Amino acid sequence: MEKHDRDTNEFEELKELCRPSGQEQTEKAHTEADRPEELVKENEQTSAKEQTGSAAASEETAPKFQLNFDEDAFDSTPVLEEQEKAVHNGGEQQPKRKKKKKKRAGSMKVVLYTLSVICVSVILAAGIWLGLNDIFAFSKSDKIIQVEIERGATTKEIAAVLKEKGLIQFPLLFQFVSKMSEYDGTYQYGIYNLSSMMGYDGIMQELQKNAPKKDVRSITIVEGMTLREIAALLEENEICDGDEFVDVVNRNKFGYRFEDKVGNDALKFYRMEGYLFPDTYEFFLGEEPKSVAQKMVKNFSDKITADLYGRMDDLGWSLEKTITLASLVQAESGQSEQMRKVSSVFWNRLDNPKEFPHLQSDVTIQYVEENIKPYEAVQNQDVYDAYNTYECEGLPVGPICNPGLEAIKAALYPEDTKYNYFVTDKEGNFYYAGTYSEHKKNCRTAGVPVK
Repeated sequence: MEKHDRDTNEFEELKELCRPSGQEQTEKAHTEADRPEELVKENEQTSAKEQTGSAAASEETAPKFQLNFDEDAFDSTPVLEEQEKAVHNGGEQQPKRKKKKKKRAGSMKVVLYTLSVICVSVILAAGIWLGLNDIFAFSKSDKIIQVEIERGATTKEIAAVLKEKGLIQFPLLFQFVSKMSEYDGTYQYGIYNLSSMMGYDGIMQELQKNAPKKDVRSITIVEGMTLREIAALLEENEICDGDEFVDVVNRNKFGYRFEDKVGNDALKFYRMEGYLFPDTYEFFLGEEPKSVAQKMVKNFSDKITADLYGRMDDLGWSLEKTITLASLVQAESGQSEQMRKVSSVFWNRLDNPKEFPHLQSDVTIQYVEENIKPYEAVQNQDVYDAYNTYECEGLPVGPICNPGLEAIKAALYPEDTKYNYFVTDKEGNFYYAGTYSEHKKNCRTAGVPVK
C-alpha cells in the first residue's frame, strides 16, 4: 500500500506540470471518476513486473510524457510558433513569402514622385518663360498704347500704370529690373506712345525721354472749403467735372489705412467730407477725377502723423470725432489765434452735456442749407437734424468742411478756459463768455441777435 500511495502522489504532481501524449490522448477522454481504477490496475501490473526483476517490462509500461507549458502560465513566443509550423510542415521551416503589395505601393510612390517633379518643372519653366517674355518681349502683339505718367510718379506707380495698360504682366519684376538697372528716379512725366512689343529696357529708356505735357494748372484748396465748393472750383478751372468728382470721392476707396476710420453713419451725407486736405495742387487740364481726389486724400494721410493719432488715443477720441470738431473750429473761426479758444468752448460744452446738450453752432445750419438740401432729390429731415447742432446732441454726424492742420491741432489741444459761449461781429472780432447773461451782453456789443 505504501508503494501504491507513493505512486499515486507522484502521479498527481506530474499531472499538474505535464500532460500525456501519444496513446494517452485517448485516455483523456475518460471521466475523472474512471481514472483512479485505471491507475490502480496499472500500478499493480507495474509492481508484479518489478517483482520478477524485469527492467525491460517496467520500462515498456511506464507512461510517456511530453512537456507542454500552460498558456495561462507562460506566453507563447514567435519562435515557438515558427517551430510548431516547421513540425507541421515536415520538420523543415518554410521561408516567408514576400508581400507583393509593398512592391506595388513602392512603385506607386515612385510614379507619383516622378509626376510631381515633372509638374513642378513644367510650372517653373512656364513661369520663367512668362517672366523672360515680359522682360524681352519675345512674343507680343504689335500695337501702340498711350500712357500718361504723372509728375513725381514712383517706379511702383509707373509699373501699376503699365500693368493697367497691358504693357507688362509683372509689376514687381519691372520694379526689380528698374532698381537693378539703376533707373529709379530718372523717369520723366508726360504722355508717351509705347509699343506693346517693347521689352522692359525699351520702355524704361523711352520713359526717360522728355514727352509732351498736358497743360498744368495750380489750384489752391482753401482751409474750410466744403466738398461741393472744391468740386465747383475744379470744374471752373477745367480740371474735371464737379459732379463726377463728388461721386468718385464718395464711392471709392483710395488705399489708405485711415479710410477704415472714416465714419459710415447712415445719416452722413458725404462720406469723405473733411478728408480732402486743403493745399495747393497741380492738376492737368481734363485730369481723371479719381486722380485729382487721390492727391488730396494722400496729402491728408501724410499730414495726420503718429503724434496726432497718439493724442487722439490719449483723449479717447476717434479720427472721425476729431475731424468733425476740427471742421466746426475751422468754419467758426478761420483765424489761427482764435482756434484754440473756440475749441475750448466746444470742449467745455461737450464735457457738460446736462447743462449744454446742444453745441448751437450756426455754421452747421448753414452747411445743411447750402451743401445738402440743394443736392438731395427727396427731403430728409433726419439728415438735416443730424447735422444741425441746435437739434442733435453733441457733435454733428460728420465733418461740415475740410479743416486745415491748425484747426485739427486746435481740436486736439484746446486752450484751458471757462468759456461756454462766443460770438463774432462783422469785423471778425470774437467775444467770449462763461455765462448766458455775459453772452447776451456780448451779442449786443457785437450787434448780433441773441439766440
